[in-house]
Amino acid sequence: MKITIICIISIPFILLSQQNGGSDANIGIWEMFEDEYIDTLEIFTQDNKYIGKLLGSGDPFDEHGNQRRDRNNPDVNLRNRPLMGIICLTDLIYVEDSVWDGGKMYYPKDGNIYSCKISLKNKNTIEARYYLGFSILGYSEKWNRIK
Repeated sequence: MKITIICIISIPFILLSQQNGGSDANIGIWEMFEDEYIDTLEIFTQDNKYIGKLLGSGDPFDEHGNQRRDRNNPDVNLRNRPLMGIICLTDLIYVEDSVWDGGKMYYPKDGNIYSCKISLKNKNTIEARYYLGFSILGYSEKWNRIK
């Protein structure tokens, strides 16, 4: 009888602890929204860190029908590489409670690299925070899971 009561009481706690899926819950394909611009990012693990590859970026072609290039990259040698497929999110580490921090997000629109922290709000929504220096001076963006 005591074991049954303990099991029944512990079920809600187990379900709550697994609600967002733990350290790998951010793995997948996400749409990132900024104004009316949508990027698609795939997050996966490599060397015990979480990284993200750009799969889609608004309109992937320029006005001449050519694939968009990384024109604003501060490294002149990388300015001719296609945007699709670049690793733009690096070094995210799972902290706790559906939060990953310590990441860097390369932003092709301006060529800057921002510090990045993401929080999984539910299994299909991430809130990402980008900043230079102090988090309070940054901005947040919502990501929705595609897959």
